[in-house]
Amino acid sequence: MKKSVVFFSLIAIVSAALWTVHTFSQETSRVYESAEYPYVEHIKEVLTKLSENIDMGTSHNLDGFFSSDVSAFLKGKIEITQYVTKLNDTEKTKYNAEVILLEEQPVGRDIYLKYQIITTFYYLDVFDENILFSDDYARNTKTTRGFVVEVIYSKEINKILDIYSELNYYDIAVRGKNINIKNERYSISAENLTERIKELRNNLYRVYLEERGGMDLSSQYHTLGGYSLHLFC
Repeated sequence: MKKSVVFFSLIAIVSAALWTVHTFSQETSRVYESAEYPYVEHIKEVLTKLSENIDMGTSHNLDGFFSSDVSAFLKGKIEITQYVTKLNDTEKTKYNAEVILLEEQPVGRDIYLKYQIITTFYYLDVFDENILFSDDYARNTKTTRGFVVEVIYSKEINKILDIYSELNYYDIAVRGKNINIKNERYSISAENLTERIKELRNNLYRVYLEERGGMDLSSQYHTLGGYSLHLFC
C-alpha cells in the first residue's frame, strides 16, 4: 500500500517535536557502567531486544527478565505495534536501537532507571532512484526516532518489575497518562489487560478506516492520544 509523502513528512515532524535529546557526562556514564552497577548494562541489553520485538516483530524470549504481569503487558504492546505496522504496510529494515542511561536512583529496595532509546531504520531495503519523486520517496530515507523509557528493577530477583514510556500510545491507552512508576506500580489484572488491548485494537482499526475516508470517528483520537495512526508505524 502506497503512502503519501505528506503522511511521512508528518511522522518526521512530530517525531522530532516529541524527541527530547538528553545528554550526560562521560564521567557519569563510566560510573554507571562500572562493575558496581552491572544491572545497567543488563537492562540496556534487555531493552534493545525488547525494541526489536516491538518494532521488528522478532521473537527474543524475554519472559525471564520481567515479572509475569509486566511481561503480559509487553506482549500486548508487541502485538498492537505489529498490528499497526501491518495495517499501514510499514515494515522496517536495517534497524538499530541504541539505549542510553539518563538517570538511576534507589526507590525503596528497588532501582529506578530512566533510559533514552534511539532507533534508526529504513522503510525500504534498497534506495531506488526511480521512485525519488514518487509516493514512496519518504520510505527510502533513514528514519530516526527517540523516546524515553522508565524502569523499576529488582536486584533481589533480577527482574524488571515495571516499565513505562509516557509518550507511547499503547502505554497511554492501557495504563493512562503521566504515570509515576516510582509510586504507581503496574496493577492491571490479566482480564482487564485483555479488555483494554481489545478496545485499543478496535479503536486503531476505526481510525485506520477514517483516515481512508471510510467513516467519521474523530472522537477516537482522544483515546489514541490525539495522534494520527500513521505516527505509530
